[in-house]
Amino acid sequence: MVDGNGDAPGLTGEPIARVDYAFDVQGGPNPDWAVRRFHLHEALGQPYALTVDLLTEDTSVVPEQLLGASARLEIDRRDVARSVCGVIERVDYIGVNVDRKLALRLHVVPALRLLEQQVGCRVFQDRTVPEILTEVLEAGLAPFGRQLDASGLSTDAADYPKRDYCVQFRESTLDFVSRLMEEDGITYFFHTEGDKEQLVLVDQSADEPNASFPEVEIIDPDGDGLVPVLATDPQLYDRETLRHFDWCQGLQPNQVVVRSFNWKAFDPGQALETSAPAEAPDAPRRHYVYTEQRKVVDEKAGAEPTSSFDGTAIDEAAADAPRRLQLLQRQTQLGRGRSNVINFAPGSRFTVDDFSLMHLEQLEFLLTRVTHQGDNPGVEHSDGSEGTLYDNAFECIPVANGYRPRRSTPQPRVLGPQTATVTGGEEIHTDKHGRIKVRFHWDEHSPLDGSSSCWVRVAQTWAGPSWGSLFIPRVGMEVVVEFLDGNPDRPLVTGCVYNSANPPPYALPGEKTKSTIKSNSSPGGDGFNELRFEDAAGSEEVFLHAQKDLNEVIGNDMSTSVGHDQSLSVGNDRSKDVTGHETNDIHKDRSTTIDGSEYVHIKGSLNMIVDGGANKGKATDPSPLGGGLAVTGEYNVSATSKLTLTVGNSKIEMDTSHISIQTTAQIKLKVGGSEIIMVPAQIDAKSATVIVSGGDAASVLKLDGAADLKGGSQVLAHKGGSHLKLDGTAEMKGSTATVEGEGVGELKGAPAKVTGGDVEVGGGAISVTGTGTVSVDGSTVELNG
Repeated sequence: MVDGNGDAPGLTGEPIARVDYAFDVQGGPNPDWAVRRFHLHEALGQPYALTVDLLTEDTSVVPEQLLGASARLEIDRRDVARSVCGVIERVDYIGVNVDRKLALRLHVVPALRLLEQQVGCRVFQDRTVPEILTEVLEAGLAPFGRQLDASGLSTDAADYPKRDYCVQFRESTLDFVSRLMEEDGITYFFHTEGDKEQLVLVDQSADEPNASFPEVEIIDPDGDGLVPVLATDPQLYDRETLRHFDWCQGLQPNQVVVRSFNWKAFDPGQALETSAPAEAPDAPRRHYVYTEQRKVVDEKAGAEPTSSFDGTAIDEAAADAPRRLQLLQRQTQLGRGRSNVINFAPGSRFTVDDFSLMHLEQLEFLLTRVTHQGDNPGVEHSDGSEGTLYDNAFECIPVANGYRPRRSTPQPRVLGPQTATVTGGEEIHTDKHGRIKVRFHWDEHSPLDGSSSCWVRVAQTWAGPSWGSLFIPRVGMEVVVEFLDGNPDRPLVTGCVYNSANPPPYALPGEKTKSTIKSNSSPGGDGFNELRFEDAAGSEEVFLHAQKDLNEVIGNDMSTSVGHDQSLSVGNDRSKDVTGHETNDIHKDRSTTIDGSEYVHIKGSLNMIVDGGANKGKATDPSPLGGGLAVTGEYNVSATSKLTLTVGNSKIEMDTSHISIQTTAQIKLKVGGSEIIMVPAQIDAKSATVIVSGGDAASVLKLDGAADLKGGSQVLAHKGGSHLKLDGTAEMKGSTATVEGEGVGELKGAPAKVTGGDVEVGGGAISVTGTGTVSVDGSTVELNG
């Protein structure tokens, strides 16, 4: 403790004036109030609390009419004065004293304190903390006629990164703004403007320690602005003084490490970590924090999904670590004392003079906490013989240390999962990370569109590097949302639930044995894909439905085993491509019906082996279309006993020893210009040369009916030295030539000539006639009859 000395200045001057108190009310009963006593507790970054005991001769005052009215306590010491303004929060009726004066105790608080009575849920997006504070506090203080001064906050964007998602969740407005200020190192104090208090926000740091806090106005005859420490009765001096001053110092952590996780710049081996450097590396006192604060930087609410940042520049921890170190180290040096300086208030600066501890001489301090007490016992009696008393107790820190508020306001926790409705501008509203937008059922401010929330990640059963499972909840679905560490700023969608608007795909409980994965065509919902399992005993089924295409890609083998029947129905075309071999084993029959044509193109050879019979029957309704078989290489058909080809009434039969070709109209064999045509009544053989030959045995050409042998230029029949030549003339030669007729034999010509070495004409009756000359000429001519 530091005490003053008896030779301090001010001992010879006129003693300081006593304090006078005055109280008045605006907006409520305001008789002549006499302040009996008061107690005022103030702290930097906290709403103050003023309790005033009042007396009035007006006993008609109705206490409840004072509730909510504005009030002001005036503390006046001749040349300096201080006003404390606020709203009457509570009225205690004490009674009427012996002098017939009404005694009341009023509890006065700043309008800010009343914001703890406003509890709600609200979502803020793409805002900095100063922007959120300004919006909320201006709206909350306006009904009380109070104003906000946020000019003391830094305008450097780096000091306050935008929060893409910040939630007030089931907490009072006061707790919400207090928590945000504590997280970002902002504090506040109150300044009186007229008859109302003004809330002043500041973010004082060690870099600019004097930028935001005003200097205390004191009674100082010397004009140096220094406050002396004097141990004797302060009322004996001509200035405001400190009665004593305690100076405390202690060790605190000298290093802060803040660690966080950034999923947008994911590295499983490294988290986002920053630290404020230690002043004594040889003896570090490390304070480690894994922050729960949301660390996502994203596009503005309502922006297109494709504009999402990659998150690699996220570094909120860089600002968080120095703030936390500053908070811890401000507690290494703490001053406590008592004084009669009426303008001592949190957020004010003062300098102490006449220290016995010389290193504290001229050191500037920042008041962080002040408790005032005033007493005026004389007002209870009509003579007013007793004077007023005033005293305060305070705490302070060196201004140079900088000030950061203690994180004393807890963040609300979400105990367990909640459900929300998926929102967006299209049926499937997502970004490149598969995130969605939701609106919680408790959210009464956000619209039911894509601006209702931040992008919320969706848990999947698997999530590997470009592989895993992916089901994106669609607009209108009810999803289950959980919160990392219970933090309402960190939602995570973990599932979906059915409701009255979105019933299950099958009616329950009737279809309770069905399990399914069924999708819905988007947009429009006119179709679906489905994988369904039916587990009803005796009716088990796996059902697969593709609304349009089904593609199977198999890297190696595929095996399909069907225990009973299998059917395949293709509504249009079907194609099959086998790079290697194909083997089909059918242990019973196979039936193929082709309504159109069949085209088979075999670039190699075709081998067909039929162990039993092979029959091709007549179709009951033959198709008018034709068909063909084209074989580029060799084509073999083999049958062990018999092969029959039948087309209508035409048939080719082959067995081990016979080939039979049968038809009703025509059989035609043709090679180039040569052909043989067989019809029921005629056989035509045509060729440049027609040869009929036989072996050593006799060859017989037998024609039962008329025979007509024709040649284009000549007809020639020959054997050895004999021949028969027909070429317009008729010539028959041989060693012996015989013309024989069983009836009448005629040899005619014009002329007709028979010549030879020996010519013999014989018969039962021989007639030689001629219209002209008949000449028989020879070396020997014999005519026998």
